[in-house]
Amino acid sequence: MFTDVDFTSDERAADLPALLRAAQNELNGLGSIIPIATAAQWSAAPTARPREDTTERSTGSISDPTGDAATCQKRQNVRVAVVRSERVLRNVAIALRDARLRLESVVGTWDGEVN
Repeated sequence: MFTDVDFTSDERAADLPALLRAAQNELNGLGSIIPIATAAQWSAAPTARPREDTTERSTGSISDPTGDAATCQKRQNVRVAVVRSERVLRNVAIALRDARLRLESVVGTWDGEVN
């Protein structure tokens, strides 16, 4: 995601509107991938399928879609990332609410609206 914030610079010099845009950009990016990830976390990763236009019969293995999904390492990796993302987003939402409430309180006091 494009952002005009240099996260490596001194945080004391941060531009609040630019930080807000950066957070919004990241949330938009998450909004695009979350539906895909939440669906993928429960299904085995797609694999190459044999061509169906052959006259040969399948030999060997028995199909076990539940077992395939349960043991699929790619699916498990997606699941771990989804759980971590849930934790991160919960913490971010709490932190953003706290920041907003604090700013509302001090600006209200500064403006004389709140004692």
